[in-house]
Amino acid sequence: MARRTPLTPDQLTAALAGLPEWSGDTSGIERTVQGIDFADAAEVMADLALAAGELDHHPDVDVRWRTLRIAVTTHSAGGVTELDVEYARRADEALAPFTDTDPELAAQVDTLLAPDRQPGSGA
Repeated sequence: MARRTPLTPDQLTAALAGLPEWSGDTSGIERTVQGIDFADAAEVMADLALAAGELDHHPDVDVRWRTLRIAVTTHSAGGVTELDVEYARRADEALAPFTDTDPELAAQVDTLLAPDRQPGSGA
């Protein structure tokens, strides 16, 4: 299969089985990481930029307070391709050092570090 040929729904389902943190459909896939601080997100962004250059494929990346969202699609192909799946794998590798955290512990740390930035605080 050509790297820039759109995946069928069945091919995408099979690919996403190996990328459990990713979701989407044949029009695009994405992953959102909660609880990552800005410095760590910047480090991940550097790795994502290198992967984008190596693959000549560029994601949509959104960094917010304690949230990093990565979305990929191959616009020229009109949907998700093998190239997007490869980029997602590389993104997972870049994120691995920052995402192996107990979610309950991360929530406690968030509360202690920035109680004024919690939902409903108006911050």
